[in-house]
Amino acid sequence: MMQKLNKGEINKILELLDEEISKDIEQPSLKFILIAVGGTSLTLRDIKPSTKDLDFTVDGIEIEKLKKYVRRIYEKNECKIDVWQSPYIFSTALLKDFSSDLYKRKFWHFDVRIINLVDNAVAKLSRFNEADREDIEGIIKSGISINDIAKRFKDTLESNGFANKEEAKRNFEVFLRIMK
Repeated sequence: MMQKLNKGEINKILELLDEEISKDIEQPSLKFILIAVGGTSLTLRDIKPSTKDLDFTVDGIEIEKLKKYVRRIYEKNECKIDVWQSPYIFSTALLKDFSSDLYKRKFWHFDVRIINLVDNAVAKLSRFNEADREDIEGIIKSGISINDIAKRFKDTLESNGFANKEEAKRNFEVFLRIMK
């Protein structure tokens, strides 16, 4: 049974991932980047207390290489970890100028970054289910403006960043109605 993961538990999972990689590779020839997105980023930023799974976009390593380590973590800990090749989150392609903040914890084989809140909200608008709505509310309560999210959404839409544009547009209209 999967559990909710708080910030401390996320850090433990990241440490286990680093250890799993070390079993195969003693010294990293290239350090890659995990960018926390979704609820993971909000938990690491102390915006929400926990997340049901870990979500990362990955840069600097082929995703298939990383997935074998992720599977090992799941098998040992029953912790779901979703990874996408950067700049994708779920079916959303982030804009090339998306930014992220370096997470203070240090790991041997990778750096962890945390996606900026505006792009995180935009990615959540592609699905906009109940959990996504709660996360976006938390993002707005943390000080991010609806106008900033709206502008970034429109820029992402114009750059064909959503796999299903029509659904994203409908979700955006709902977002504007319920959040304003």
